[in-house]
Amino acid sequence: MRYFYYFLAFTFFSLQFSFSQTTLLDQDFESESTGTIGTSSGSPPYQLDLSFDGDCNGTASGWNVSTSNGYSASCSSCSNKRARISYYISSCAQDHWLYTATFTPTQSTVSVGFNYGYDDYDSGAGEDNFDVYLLNVTTSSYTSLLSLSSDAENATYSNSSVSVSAGNSYRLVFRYRGQYDNGATVDNILVTEESTDPLITVGSAITGLDYDNGYGPSTSQSTTVSGVNLTANIVLSAPTNFEISSDNTSFSSSVSLTPSSGAVSSTTIYARLKSGASVNNYSGNITCTSTGATNKTIALSGEVNEVYYVSTTGINSNDGLSWENAFLTLTQAISSASPGSAIYISDGTFSNDAEITINKSLTIKGNSREETIFDGTSSGANEGLFIITSDNVTIRNLTIQDYSLNSTDEFEGGAAVRIGAA
Repeated sequence: MRYFYYFLAFTFFSLQFSFSQTTLLDQDFESESTGTIGTSSGSPPYQLDLSFDGDCNGTASGWNVSTSNGYSASCSSCSNKRARISYYISSCAQDHWLYTATFTPTQSTVSVGFNYGYDDYDSGAGEDNFDVYLLNVTTSSYTSLLSLSSDAENATYSNSSVSVSAGNSYRLVFRYRGQYDNGATVDNILVTEESTDPLITVGSAITGLDYDNGYGPSTSQSTTVSGVNLTANIVLSAPTNFEISSDNTSFSSSVSLTPSSGAVSSTTIYARLKSGASVNNYSGNITCTSTGATNKTIALSGEVNEVYYVSTTGINSNDGLSWENAFLTLTQAISSASPGSAIYISDGTFSNDAEITINKSLTIKGNSREETIFDGTSSGANEGLFIITSDNVTIRNLTIQDYSLNSTDEFEGGAAVRIGAA
């Protein structure tokens, strides 16, 4: 049976505008020893026992660091170590205060967040409460953030606009009061504020800026750049052998982004490997700078592939590196090419190739589907054209016709192309 194939393309592809935050307090208890939390304010976190109840047993009935929750005080977002307090004895009226380390904001508002769980066994058995305060250490004043007298398990507290006085010292305070109560759990305590420092944010690296030798530049690819709190332009500088653009039309060695009200919104930046580079692998970093900001980089990489040429007027004793010195047969081009190379084939009918093994990653490109033809009329009765035994092989823009294959080889894929067997 005779087969007629058209190859348009046969290829496979593998296929931050940001707010600047300063962390003021980050307490997840992972660096704390398990067991009872101490009482020294010089070694936070620390606790105070204000129970004043002879049936309680000091801090033994208070806050401790553990890998489990307070009794019945579930906290699904708490992980590994956390602070907890549990029911002690029914005659103990617990009143324990857990203090964090101090922090000093430079702005008038801060964001406060934490995960917690609280279980109130019997709401009618006295003053059972879980309260969270913001303590202004400088003025010895308390601001209530959270006050619970009923169950709140697997919960999260988040407030992005807690008022503070810049320059004052603060702590967060977690107070548990319970008599015949169950317990509480706290973890992932985080206090942040908006930073006024200039900040540049960049997107992901770009790879695959490749082209065939003599056919540059590469196709461009994009990433992003943004900035906040800026006092000057963001200047992007391309590495050697690459060029960049903000409009994907005009490419150069640098791009300057002008802030509006101190900010550059997320801006698409295009990069490509320059035309005229020699066969090689290339890499480097786009450097992004602005006055007062930490420099950021975006990694680029690409490759210029060697190209071999095949023509109906070629000679196999040529070097195959230009149309003027093209090979006559595709077999010779494949034999000469190194992995990753491209082979360009002129228009014309090629009837002198059969049973070609492709055992390396190559891109084979005909000049046009209609005019670049591999004809098997004069091939043997049991000969096909391509036997592909390598990954990453691309065949495009050519026609394969009139090859026959009568073999019962279990690996055969057809008269034109067999994959996986020589």
